[in-house]
Amino acid sequence: MDKGAIVAQGTAEELKSELHGDAVVVRLGAEVIPEQVLAIAASLGDLLHHPTIADGLLRAHVDAGASALPAVLRALDTGQLRVATASVVRPSLDDVYMSHTGRTFTSTEEISR
Repeated sequence: MDKGAIVAQGTAEELKSELHGDAVVVRLGAEVIPEQVLAIAASLGDLLHHPTIADGLLRAHVDAGASALPAVLRALDTGQLRVATASVVRPSLDDVYMSHTGRTFTSTEEISR
């Protein structure tokens, strides 16, 4: 559901399986300018899909997390952005929501407050 409209239907596993590949999640170590992080993400071309940055956390969908993560870390390092943590995870329901609405569920909750 998004703004009262059904955007996707299915079980949690069915919805997550729609998103082939992995999610790369990077917590940046210092205050960052979201536009700078998104520009770095864009410089990686088709490697990252639907990158978002919120509260110092970069999330993006990738086809193969194990090979994408080193390239993401190199790009952030080249951009002189410090990384606190980085991981590759299977898609979550928040990733499914983002793919259908263009924003995370958490950011939607903050907007509606």
